[in-house]
Amino acid sequence: MHSLPAVLSAEFGIGVNEALQRTAVMHDQEVARYTAAERAVREHASPQLHRYLADLRFWMRGNLDWSVETERYTRPAA
Repeated sequence: MHSLPAVLSAEFGIGVNEALQRTAVMHDQEVARYTAAERAVREHASPQLHRYLADLRFWMRGNLDWSVETERYTRPAA
């Protein structure tokens, strides 16, 4: 299974809610690190790098859109 909350729950012996909270914090920290890094390089970036950075944002947004539309995350647990 590829589930960070499940891994954190098992590794640290914590409940699902705490594992979800830790996952959210980890996610938010990584997004903040990425946006800071992007901001630092964007000013002096080549057109190709600007395109790559835009593509990364499209990929991240596409993943978000997919996750709220797919049955993997919207169908009730069996």
